[in-house]
Amino acid sequence: TTWTTGVSRGSARWGELFPPPSSPSPVIIRLPLSSMSSTCIASPSRDSTSPPESLAATPRDILCEPEGSLRTQRRTTAAVRRRTLALLSVGLVAGTADALLTRLAITLDGASLAEWLAIKGLASALFSSLLLFHQNGIGAVRRLPAAVARVPAHFAAGALLHASALSCRAAAFYSTGGSAALALLLISLCPFWAALLGRVVLGDVLPRRTVAALVAATAAAAIGVILPSKPAYRWMLLLSVEDEFAGARRSAMFALAAGLCLASLLTTSRSVTRYSDAPVVGLATIAGTATVGAASLPVALAGLDDDGFRDASFWPIAFCAGAGASLFTNACVVRA
Repeated sequence: TTWTTGVSRGSARWGELFPPPSSPSPVIIRLPLSSMSSTCIASPSRDSTSPPESLAATPRDILCEPEGSLRTQRRTTAAVRRRTLALLSVGLVAGTADALLTRLAITLDGASLAEWLAIKGLASALFSSLLLFHQNGIGAVRRLPAAVARVPAHFAAGALLHASALSCRAAAFYSTGGSAALALLLISLCPFWAALLGRVVLGDVLPRRTVAALVAATAAAAIGVILPSKPAYRWMLLLSVEDEFAGARRSAMFALAAGLCLASLLTTSRSVTRYSDAPVVGLATIAGTATVGAASLPVALAGLDDDGFRDASFWPIAFCAGAGASLFTNACVVRA
């Protein structure tokens, strides 16, 4: 073990803790305390003939930086990266299932967008609440009101953004004449928007590999939009002013808005961690989905021509989609 002390330099040998006060220069004292090599820095004592006070007063784990700590840090970073990739994979599978269930609900006779948002929103709020209790415990949940009071703007922004993302995502798939594949492609631009927002809002430094990956992903999305689809080009469908393409344009706009809202929600979640370690964004997503469900329920009940509630298969599809949306948001935004 190696100490660098601010006491005088002398002929320090093994076991000599207190060198003679003949020279004001620091001395390196080596002690065979353990087989693991470490480097510790001790501040000088007032009296060079007495042991350094910092060695006795300061804990070893503060003074010492073992050479093995770099290896431990690398293992920790790799474990965090594997955990994040696992969460993102689970979230992406859940989000894809949510999109498929939404398309399946459209095929049901009489199922309206308001009915879908009402049941799916309330189901998503229920499942998100269960996840919040399971992951944080009752103690952390009880401290949430005080945590929200410290960051009220972040909480309000998170609730509004998640409600908007949920509504725009469903509207993109429900728009008549829209393409589900194109909608998912435009929603998947969320990482690109999140990187830009992180750079502008949070001051993130983007590595070259991240920039290259974002450029490649954006180019792939552009190819998916521009490639010919049947007799016309998709970009012509999006830019055409004819009424027959209004549904495709509306679906694309809702999909882009959903991706932007998800990216903004992710940036909000990262910003909250600078002020509080409480799951404020998790509670905000619950508030957002519950608001969407509660606001859509009266509209759904007022639709006399809508028969989605009367269809027995509508309810399990909506509940499963709510669970998928909850898992997607929790894994890709709140946890990852």
